[in-house]
Amino acid sequence: MEFKEALRQTKFGKSMTESLNDMQKRIPSDSINNIILALTQANIYGSSIISTMYNQIDYLREKRKMEIKAQIS
Repeated sequence: MEFKEALRQTKFGKSMTESLNDMQKRIPSDSINNIILALTQANIYGSSIISTMYNQIDYLREKRKMEIKAQIS
């Protein structure tokens, strides 16, 4: 829902960077903040946002696997 809100703000005139920064202030999560930082950098430097999202998803998946393995141990 927060990403939809950021897109809505972008449609109404805010820059993508401003919308993502606003979302970062609303969500106190390190994981989400890392995703927002990666998206902001992709937007600023002209990288592919889709590939950035895939990379972040892979990172979160690996992080979750490691947390589960640590709990099992």
